[in-house]
Amino acid sequence: MGGKLRFTLKCLLENKLRFILTVSGIAAAVSSVLLIRSIGSFGTQAVRSEMDSLGMNGLIVTADSGSIGDDDIDKMNRVGGVSCSAPVTIDAAKVCTESENANAMIWGIDE
Repeated sequence: MGGKLRFTLKCLLENKLRFILTVSGIAAAVSSVLLIRSIGSFGTQAVRSEMDSLGMNGLIVTADSGSIGDDDIDKMNRVGGVSCSAPVTIDAAKVCTESENANAMIWGIDE
């Protein structure tokens, strides 16, 4: 065992530049992976937080036909991991008050 360790240390001392470049490359690769993973986690958390603040902490499914029926809702409720689902109606409308008029997006759900 001592001979192998002595041989390894001898090789490291003879090839200092190669050793330094190898260690630097490994450190850079590990740092890059950790940085990319933390950026991805931060981005995911930021998107979830933003959606939660809007009250949209779930998945939104739309239909090309324009409406999703009760049978579609029942099918979605049977999918694993879905705790509940409800149809949502979204429409644009003009909202008028005593002092001003504005365009608004109106969201409505079933009971």
